[in-house]
Order: sequence, then C-alpha cells, then structure tokens
Amino acid sequence: MFERFERAVSERHYGGLGLGLYISRKIVEDHGGSIRCNCQPGAGATFIVELPCAGPAPPPPAA
Repeated sequence: MFERFERAVSERHYGGLGLGLYISRKIVEDHGGSIRCNCQPGAGATFIVELPCAGPAPPPPAA
C-alpha cells in the first residue's frame, strides 16, 4: 500500500498516480518515524503516524 504507484482501487474510479502514501511514508521515515494503516472492508481506514519527539538521528560524521 505504501509502495510507489500502488493503488487499492481501480484507476477508472479514482484519479491520481498512486504516489501519495509512498511520499507520506518517505517523509515520515526521513523524520525518524513510522506510518501504518488499519482498515476494515466497508468501514474505511485509519492511518497512524508516529514521530519521535527529538526528531531524526543526526547523520554519522564524514570519514
């Protein structure tokens, strides 16, 4: 679901490129967090984003 160009429904019924959740996941992970989805058929979906209070870990020092 969070992969590039992934779609849960037919392109015929909904527009878009299938990049929204992929981009969301990349942004959340770049900030040191995680994103997941809980969904029930016919009941919709809940997306949970968890981000650390301190932000992402600093990059390692250059060699």
